[in-house]
Amino acid sequence: MAVVADSLGRGWAGVLEDLRPFPGRLPFAIRLAVICALTALVCEIYQTPEAALTVYVAFFLNKPDRVTSLILNVAMVALISILIGIIFLLANRVLDRPFRLVATMTLISLLVLFVSSASKLSAIGGTLALILGCGLDALGQVPLGELATRALLYVWLLIGIPAGVSMVVNLLIAPSPRTLVQQALAWRLRLAATMLRKPDAATRKAFTEALREGDAEMRQWVKLAGLERTSPAGDLAALDRAATSSVVLLTLIDIADRDPSARPPKPVGLAIALVLNQAASIFAVGAYPVGVDLALAPDAKRDISPRAAAVLDRLVGVLTTFAEPPPHPAASPASQKAAGGFFKPDALSNPDYVHYAVRTTAAAMICYAFYHLLDWSNIHTCMITCYIVSLGTMAETVEKLGLRIFGCMVGAAAGIASIVFLVPQLTSIGAC
Repeated sequence: MAVVADSLGRGWAGVLEDLRPFPGRLPFAIRLAVICALTALVCEIYQTPEAALTVYVAFFLNKPDRVTSLILNVAMVALISILIGIIFLLANRVLDRPFRLVATMTLISLLVLFVSSASKLSAIGGTLALILGCGLDALGQVPLGELATRALLYVWLLIGIPAGVSMVVNLLIAPSPRTLVQQALAWRLRLAATMLRKPDAATRKAFTEALREGDAEMRQWVKLAGLERTSPAGDLAALDRAATSSVVLLTLIDIADRDPSARPPKPVGLAIALVLNQAASIFAVGAYPVGVDLALAPDAKRDISPRAAAVLDRLVGVLTTFAEPPPHPAASPASQKAAGGFFKPDALSNPDYVHYAVRTTAAAMICYAFYHLLDWSNIHTCMITCYIVSLGTMAETVEKLGLRIFGCMVGAAAGIASIVFLVPQLTSIGAC
């Protein structure tokens, strides 16, 4: 409950913190904006329904690197094709039968949400559930089989259009996983150098976040770079070693920052900071440093505590072998296949997966019944919202719901302002 209170109590400061820039955020935002604009253009050209939802799906189909994005695009198209095929088989049994339709929607939602949360599909489970819900809802709103078929084909386009656009854009301008690894390493080394020179509050906060993140994401990018097969195995082994070394480096600097008795002398810290900045520049241009020579003065360890000397020795050792590839690159974790199967080890024993499926489905079906009983189909996005904001914990769900409400308010204000001030000035599609 404390986490929920903290999330709710952050207020505007929390919103501004969520909007704080970080390495790679602006290019990713630009790429996502291009994908959304092109998706909207395709929807307008072919006049497909639910253009807003089609554009929104693009947010779930894209990640910072191109390999993960392409895998998501292909996987989502394949999954939605299979699931739409299943709905086709169910269509004759649920068409014009409201009770069967609602029961089928509920069962499919429960099944999809449970399977996704208990497997490697956790990132896209909500999206699949809401698309299937929209498909079954479309069946209940059409009187003829032919119209029902057309409605389901349009549901497939909810995924097909943004996935196709995303594939093209990602292949053209998305960064490779290796590029993201090197950018992250350069960012961490610069943070470490600033911590040794003269850190401010913002630097300390970013440093703490980087230390908390560890090396899991970077090592995952190294594995994806191996799947892409655009980099030599030796380079990937060196980057994998650098990702691990960066965590050790940040930990040592954190110890020195928190404990004055473990802090190296100021001239030594400045010398190390200079080497860190040089290494960061090498990573930033797409290479990695080898044979790092940290030349310290002969009296660098004079008059310092044993703890500071131990930290300094460890720092020197980490830097001199920061990106040195191991003797056998093939044995590097980056080249090993991911362990485990499709389902998580506790898929059948952890009740949280069932709770997640039940509460999300219950919320969505209550909203579905609400707008159908009121015959107010224009607010059908309330059901969609349940799938979008539902996450693993209450704190995450409340925070995402708050951000969605805030985003809707900003969008509504921008829309009203456009109608009042911008649209009256437009005389053609090219007017400005």
